[in-house]
Amino acid sequence: MDKVKIDYYEVLVNRVCNLKCIGCTSFCVYPHGGTPDWEKVKLDIIKWSQILEVKNIGLLGGEPLANPKFYDWLVGIRNILKESFILLVTNGIRNGKEFV
Repeated sequence: MDKVKIDYYEVLVNRVCNLKCIGCTSFCVYPHGGTPDWEKVKLDIIKWSQILEVKNIGLLGGEPLANPKFYDWLVGIRNILKESFILLVTNGIRNGKEFV
């Protein structure tokens, strides 16, 4: 079976952000937080990778770099979706104190 080709796929790496922007499309102004469990999300990505050919994958949040396991996510996604271009959607402001 041929895989379905898609141009873009997004993965929520984090629900926490160091900003509270009005109109945030990730709803970071609401009182929720936390980070999705990589081991659980990885299983979903593996399943999707069996039926989808993903051209670009966006890693986003909240602020994805605030996820203490971000490196695991990045390496893990690269190992699963070897041919996909990885886009990191970040505000570029990273200070660990802001996420505590």
